[in-house]
Amino acid sequence: MSVLANSPMISQRDSDPNADYDCIPTSIVAAMEWLTGQTYTGGEIKDAAYGRSYQGGTAAKAYISYCAERGVTLAPIDRDSGQALVAALHSELADQHPVLVTEPDPYLPPGSGYSHVCVAFKDDANSITVLDPWIDQPVTKSDAQWVSQLLANEIWKLEKAMLVINEVSHYF
Repeated sequence: MSVLANSPMISQRDSDPNADYDCIPTSIVAAMEWLTGQTYTGGEIKDAAYGRSYQGGTAAKAYISYCAERGVTLAPIDRDSGQALVAALHSELADQHPVLVTEPDPYLPPGSGYSHVCVAFKDDANSITVLDPWIDQPVTKSDAQWVSQLLANEIWKLEKAMLVINEVSHYF
């Protein structure tokens, strides 16, 4: 069993005009806060990537630079099946890496075509628990449920960036 102890529970429904769509930036914020101890908001990082007036869905890849500037690597993990993605999720959690997962939006009718992103922070032999930023609560599903629900054959891991020795000098 892996647990990212003291993972923050953060709501995407803040004062940002895009709050209803900010599940990705809010999930990233929760992971970044756990990794760095710094406080962010989903609206803040959405604004940095898309601009304050933007309203609509976002993509994890738009936040790669923002995360990197704060010492966090945000990287996709692509697999050819839900089973392989669940195995990768367990592996990343064992390595103490929070992981973004994409599922069909559970708050809209099935088949709506909308997706929802949460951040995984805990697992055991047969389940994975995520922070669901829409309800600001943990949600646990069995591995079998995740296998059938993960979308896009992709998850996104976050970890503290490693400094490359020839890049260190500009920090001093």
